[in-house]
Amino acid sequence: MDTHSAALESHAASLENAVDMSHHLSTLAKERRSSPLKSFAKYMFDPTVRSLAGGLPNEAYFPFETLSATTMHPDIYAPMGIEPGKAKSWLASLLGKSLDFIEVPKYAKKQGGLQLKNGLQYGAASGFQILSDFLTEWTKLAVPPAYANWEVLLCDGSTDAFHKVVELLCEKGDGILVESSTYPSALETGWPMGVRPVTTPIDDYGLVPEALEALLKGWCDEERKMRRPRVLYTVPIGQNPTGSTINDERRAAVYALAVKYDFIIVEDDPYWALNFGPYGISPPGSEIEKDKSKSEEEKNKAFLGLIGKSYLKNDTQGRVIRIDTFSKTIAPGCRLGWTTSNPQFAERLLRASETSTQQPSGPVQLLVAELVVLNWGMGGWIRWLRGLRGEYGRRRNWMIDELVKGFDIKVPKLQAITSASTGEDQMMPVRLEAFVKQAPSITSTGDNAWNEKMAGLSIGSTKTSKGIKILSFIPPSAGMFCWVAIHLENHGSLRGRSDFSSVSYQEESKELMQKIWVSLADKKVLVAPGWMFSGDGLRTGAPDDDSLTSSSSKSNGDENVDPRVGHFRLAFATLEETPMRQTMIDFCKVVNKFFE
Repeated sequence: MDTHSAALESHAASLENAVDMSHHLSTLAKERRSSPLKSFAKYMFDPTVRSLAGGLPNEAYFPFETLSATTMHPDIYAPMGIEPGKAKSWLASLLGKSLDFIEVPKYAKKQGGLQLKNGLQYGAASGFQILSDFLTEWTKLAVPPAYANWEVLLCDGSTDAFHKVVELLCEKGDGILVESSTYPSALETGWPMGVRPVTTPIDDYGLVPEALEALLKGWCDEERKMRRPRVLYTVPIGQNPTGSTINDERRAAVYALAVKYDFIIVEDDPYWALNFGPYGISPPGSEIEKDKSKSEEEKNKAFLGLIGKSYLKNDTQGRVIRIDTFSKTIAPGCRLGWTTSNPQFAERLLRASETSTQQPSGPVQLLVAELVVLNWGMGGWIRWLRGLRGEYGRRRNWMIDELVKGFDIKVPKLQAITSASTGEDQMMPVRLEAFVKQAPSITSTGDNAWNEKMAGLSIGSTKTSKGIKILSFIPPSAGMFCWVAIHLENHGSLRGRSDFSSVSYQEESKELMQKIWVSLADKKVLVAPGWMFSGDGLRTGAPDDDSLTSSSSKSNGDENVDPRVGHFRLAFATLEETPMRQTMIDFCKVVNKFFE
């Protein structure tokens, strides 16, 4: 055991167990029972047992003899700060080899080897032990919880996990706290169960703890027609769709609110490893990546220190359920992920899997275990993540470079803010703004009551000495998305109007967003409209809004929607550099023309 691992083990030994969270379990979760067939599971793979009990198909008749794949080296991609093409191992470069071959036979050729027959057979809902053990060790290294008896449980990806978590914690008629713009599939998970989203504001830096507390403190069951929410769903790093990343102080403050108001934090964190730091500065960690005197072990440790952020590290009570997935780090088609939670929640989630999805795909578990656990190992896995971080960071830069050039934006120098909790300097990204010079005279500043109401959501003033604002965004420091604000109040058809809260203004702003979306589509540029990510579930701004909502949703209202500003989500994950840059050039031309 190395010094770092020994220190982690010593710290873990001093931690307390989770507190009793059974009062958070739903009626459904409490009533779940284990399948009686699972009582045989512990005997199934004992070679000395002669079973007449199980209904297992005969493995001889599985028509697959091997499962194999050609795979990449874990060091094939350059980390942040390293020029691409200079990252492969010297041996691979010498031999001209950048690929490996892995194979899982039906019957193991050596003691302890993986066997395809096991991956093709019925299996335990908890998944393969080799993967569970690896992910438990990974959690200890990367995001160790602040209590002792946490457990890792495999699942069929994050969507499957969240569905089971909603069933675990919510009753019909409950609300779930969500960010005011959020991942839409999460909302749709609870919707047919009668579980409704309750939005809490986010800004350029993620969840706003003060706004969350104001919501909880002022909650009235009678007015809201539901009890105070007991679950918060959040995407803290590279948030989908806004790209925002919460800092250490806010994370600690949100956890303190969870303790004070007794709610569970569901941390959905698929972009955890894609945390590349603010745009426009030398990437955090790049100096050690360039330092040839540093070993790979030292670089891996530094990487984890830079991006090892999670509510789990604040969690002393067992009130965080963290959802991880291989979707962004291996492939989304794997449908393989894991949860980390207290043992009460883990046991109930396991019961849910036993009578629904059962084990995650056996062949997928075999491929991932053979590649990540047996072929790469922990060091190779972390090196792979370092390379992914570099790749997506470079793609972020391509997109932002073209937005900056296309709108002639001046990028200000970032300021370091010292973290009160860690004492470390944190570089905070700043919102970038695009202006047009032909600023007309604007005699009205708008509806004062509306302006006051939207103060916490404001994205800046309408008119400055630079002209009038047409577009703004904060360069994402993590994830895959840039959330671009279109300042509709400065379009010719709305400029100077003060009736922001009127139905006619809202309808016209909706039509403008539809027009610009169509103009982009006509140029073969496809972007995701902001209404898709409305946290209240009302999809305000949707072209066929009435057919997409239900009367029961109206209790939440659309109070967090500012009709003066529309949004598009731009994804920088897919396109290669040349088409990405050309696409962004076309995007800038369309938006500039729209405001002429």
